[in-house]
Amino acid sequence: MVVPGRGSSVAWWIAGGSLVAVIVLVAWPVIRPGAPNPALGTGGTPAVQGGAVGPAGGGGGVPPDLSSMTPREAADRLYDRVMNAVAMSDEATVQGFLPMALGAYDLARPLDADGLYHLAALQRADADFAGSLATAEEGLKTNRDHLLLLAAAGEAAEALGVETTARERWQRFLDVFDKQRSMGLEEYNAHLGVLEASRNHARQVVGG
Repeated sequence: MVVPGRGSSVAWWIAGGSLVAVIVLVAWPVIRPGAPNPALGTGGTPAVQGGAVGPAGGGGGVPPDLSSMTPREAADRLYDRVMNAVAMSDEATVQGFLPMALGAYDLARPLDADGLYHLAALQRADADFAGSLATAEEGLKTNRDHLLLLAAAGEAAEALGVETTARERWQRFLDVFDKQRSMGLEEYNAHLGVLEASRNHARQVVGG
């Protein structure tokens, strides 16, 4: 699926009070009592493993205080929306929310390793493979063994045809996999499917 690049409307959507409007748009289907949640597949199970943001609001139907949501929380909510849309091949939603998600992570900087992985994944969805690789490498400078960042770098390097870098990142991924998984990082637990799929792919790439 080809997703259009980010447009000039990103800054307009994200700047100032517009961020609150974006959050309302994203969160309302989740927090409105009885409303279908597009972030869930059939049977109420997540369509894909998203970020660290859980469902907004409890079963009582009382909306949370959206004004108290941090820029990072808003960015993660948008990430979940986009990734679920990608998994469901919902191009209209991807095209509508991807520029906002990219802008939201720029607004939320500085980002931790998980945030940089989310941004790299969004850039990859936007076919910005050079940007995705740069973002992943940014995180690897301070956390060289982070599995999600190694996977993001490997995938982006493959897409760019930089085979040496791709093999190096995937080999490193395999070398540190068991040790990193034993650390029980929250972002690893949130992306178990991604990690297993990445390990299988890494083995194919390096022939291990």
